[in-house]
Amino acid sequence: MSANTKYPNIVFPKQLSLFINGEYVDAVSKKVYPVINPLDEEVICTVAEGDLEDVNKAVDAAEKALVGEWKTMGHRGRSNLLLKLADRWSKELENLYNLECLNNGTFTEKPIT
Repeated sequence: MSANTKYPNIVFPKQLSLFINGEYVDAVSKKVYPVINPLDEEVICTVAEGDLEDVNKAVDAAEKALVGEWKTMGHRGRSNLLLKLADRWSKELENLYNLECLNNGTFTEKPIT
């Protein structure tokens, strides 16, 4: 991921994939759709357009995960993983905020701190 030229303080990929079974993958159909900034109608990025086949793959992967390590992991192990996820989100909060502002057309030059 890298910053773009119009919004140098926001880091995001030009194309977002689906996250299935612990991997970023293209949609089976290879279709993508544009995410458009409603403020200036410019394309922010493209996103993989999942369909029923992608949903089925994701559900299958989730069901397999539930009978694997997650099922046998104790509450402390699960808690630790969720805390790691929260920590990661916290580190990306400003970037996620600014990206969502672009997504809904309310971008300001003054990001949250």
